[in-house]
Amino acid sequence: MESLTGDIQAFSRSQILWLIPLFPLLGALINGLCGRSVQARFGRRAVHAIALGAMGLSSLLAIVAVCKLTALPPAARFLLDRRWNMLSVGALHVDLAFALDPLSAVMILIITLVGTLIHVYSTGYMARDPAGWRFFAYLNLFVFSMLVLVLGDSLFLMFFGWEGVGLCSYLLIGFWYGDLAKARAGKKAFITNRVGDWGFLVGLLLLFRGLGDGRVPPTVDTDIAGGRVAVGPMLNVRELHDQMSLHDAGGKHVFAAALAGKTVLGIPLLFLVGLALFLGIAGKSAQLPLHVWLPDAMAGPTPVSALIHAATMVTAGVYLIARLSFLFCLSPHALTVIAGVGLATALFGAAIAATQTDIKKVLAYSTISQLGFMFLAVGVGAYWVGVFHLLTHACFKACLFLAAGSAIHGVEHADDAGTIDAQDLRNMGGLAALMPKTHLAYLLGCVSIAGFPVAAGFYSKDEILWKAFTQAQVFVPGGVLWAIALLTAGLTAFYMFRSYYLAFWARAQPAAAHIHESPASMTTVLAILGAAAVVTGPLLGWPEAWGGHPWLERFLAPVFADADAAARFGAHAHVLVFVFQLASVVVATAGWAAARGLYRDLARTEARLEGWRQAFFRLHRVVQGKFFIDEAYETMILVPMRDISQGLAWADRHIVDRIVRLAARATRGIATLDGWFDRHIVDGAVNAVSTVAFAGGRRLVRLQTGRINNYVLGMTIGVVALVAVSWFIG
Repeated sequence: MESLTGDIQAFSRSQILWLIPLFPLLGALINGLCGRSVQARFGRRAVHAIALGAMGLSSLLAIVAVCKLTALPPAARFLLDRRWNMLSVGALHVDLAFALDPLSAVMILIITLVGTLIHVYSTGYMARDPAGWRFFAYLNLFVFSMLVLVLGDSLFLMFFGWEGVGLCSYLLIGFWYGDLAKARAGKKAFITNRVGDWGFLVGLLLLFRGLGDGRVPPTVDTDIAGGRVAVGPMLNVRELHDQMSLHDAGGKHVFAAALAGKTVLGIPLLFLVGLALFLGIAGKSAQLPLHVWLPDAMAGPTPVSALIHAATMVTAGVYLIARLSFLFCLSPHALTVIAGVGLATALFGAAIAATQTDIKKVLAYSTISQLGFMFLAVGVGAYWVGVFHLLTHACFKACLFLAAGSAIHGVEHADDAGTIDAQDLRNMGGLAALMPKTHLAYLLGCVSIAGFPVAAGFYSKDEILWKAFTQAQVFVPGGVLWAIALLTAGLTAFYMFRSYYLAFWARAQPAAAHIHESPASMTTVLAILGAAAVVTGPLLGWPEAWGGHPWLERFLAPVFADADAAARFGAHAHVLVFVFQLASVVVATAGWAAARGLYRDLARTEARLEGWRQAFFRLHRVVQGKFFIDEAYETMILVPMRDISQGLAWADRHIVDRIVRLAARATRGIATLDGWFDRHIVDGAVNAVSTVAFAGGRRLVRLQTGRINNYVLGMTIGVVALVAVSWFIG
């Protein structure tokens, strides 16, 4: 298939892209196949060296590749590393090829650098676990799958990475599979993601069918390619982008017009493709109603939470929408669904997080909420802003998860009897003085996610609020989107500082005397991520209203050029921007002040909090019970499926098995009768023939006397008999 951008030689070649995912794969294979014996013979440090060496090499190559990319002119920033052909069916060709552009460059830096820090942190966190070799094998395999997902040059390869990430999340969440609850959490994540992946696959097949059913012109005149170009079904993302962006000589959007007229069961094809793809994205990125797996995924080790829920897996959905922005921008209805679901998920997650007492559950619902902000951004057409928040979120949420893990680590190791739940915020308290480095890292993460201008989260979150207000693309008023998002931002500041004061300032627990700071392998990582949670925002997204031009927006501009051209935002004076920013800071400050007043000194406020809980008992019960969505799934899906399976099992045992046994008995009876018939009739007839033959032979043998006189006599009698017969006949 000919590329619409011309000869492939026009792209910059790269021979190192395939090595970026290769090293984590090798690390996973070595530790997975030989890790047990390596750990037994050389100790845990050998296992750590293999995993960290693989991540270090991958990170180094990622940095080299990104440097090579940025050295190119902005319009030519695309590196391609094509290895070999994987599939050829008619006009369809799928290669094992890896591609790097500004969007995938941002993603591989997040995956490799943050992933490496999490690996380093894990060497301390998992130091006592006897199956550390298996844990690091899974971590390396997870990073490999994510890199294949973001570097894959085709939807086929992206889907391979997408499924690999789902498998690794199952392995990591259920890592301590000896605990039934943790094993069930891994299974829940796997099954929920399979529901979403079904939608993803349906979306790809619908898109493939729409481009290849013969109603899109097989050739098109275009000035872009300098002549007539062949089009048709394809899985290559670059070529698909070029088709969707193609205009004829009159400026008409050729393929958008062709696809816009297509329907499936009366539903516009573009809307159905967008909806189906978003179903897969909602599963992977924990959006309503497929969010239920993410809170339970806290059953895995804390580094898993940081890797999956902060930096990589759950943000894969945001990446996919950004990668296919040229497709989603063609369906405002699909974007409206994305923005609406994202906003609802953001508010939903924030409300639940405000009532949780498990620190990892607070961060899990916080992740769900922040992902909702990202989908709000891409839903209104602000794709670079969604990626910006993805990047800042990777920094501050990884910092928060790992700081929470450090606090849990300290409480766990101080409680030798194992009598308390180390993740329960009510069992922490007073950690600020006992774990100062962990405390500072968690505080920086809270300041960033709450949206104060001194940290990164403010810049990306505030840009989302502004884009939501000024959007004119989706079918929801911008003012409504902004108001709900602002309320959610205030809740975010409240629940995060609530967890901060409960963990680090509220009354100390009896085990506090034995708590000490985490090892350097953990606190060093916290320091790096804490710094990143502060500086990434102003460095990459300094607002235009403040006299800047966000660097990340300019860097990503070539990727989103077509989608940005389709997006519509209203123009407003800079003074209004300052007003909205001030409102955002005021709301964040109000959330912080409320949390500080209620939770910093529980001895003074606990009675008041209990009174409010009693006064709003039903509302509190519903929110703390996570709106009983899990129970609804249990009642509407799991219980009926279990009843159906039990009914089918009963039918199998009492009906199907009886029919099978009856058929077996009938078969045995028929076989017995057939055997009797064979032995007594068939064999009898055969035996009778042989008996007659033998008897006749025994009688005829008497004629053979050996005397010539008898033979001559017999011949004479025979001749006479023949003559007599001839005479009578004649």
